[in-house]
Amino acid sequence: LACLYAVSLLAGSPDRAKEQVMPSLGGFCQAAMQHLQACRAVGDLIPFLELISGLAAGLGDEFFQVAPLAMLAQLATAAAASSEQDVLKPVLVFLQKLLMARSPAPAPQLVHDVAQATLANFHHWPRSMGAQAFK
Repeated sequence: LACLYAVSLLAGSPDRAKEQVMPSLGGFCQAAMQHLQACRAVGDLIPFLELISGLAAGLGDEFFQVAPLAMLAQLATAAAASSEQDVLKPVLVFLQKLLMARSPAPAPQLVHDVAQATLANFHHWPRSMGAQAFK
């Protein structure tokens, strides 16, 4: 997953993100999920988290129309259990963009699951992250 840092740079350009990154997003998600299921360090997912955060910020609602939302939400909520600031920064950006998406609006159960995971974990976060969660 470390090579995703280079891919995340492509996500900065909406055209490149659509053409070159989005077609492979499902494979990236599967690799990240396998990483978590193997009980490996969440910190190793930082390049993946930066990628989905960048895609969510750069493409906006268009990203959420084609992305595997259930898998992304599961990965992000698992990462939200971390206390590492480098993990939490992209996770919180992604989760905020997900919950604010208008088209399509996230399913009520997805919103519930994300809110529950966030509330269950925010007390483990560094104090500096607490204020960022509510911006």
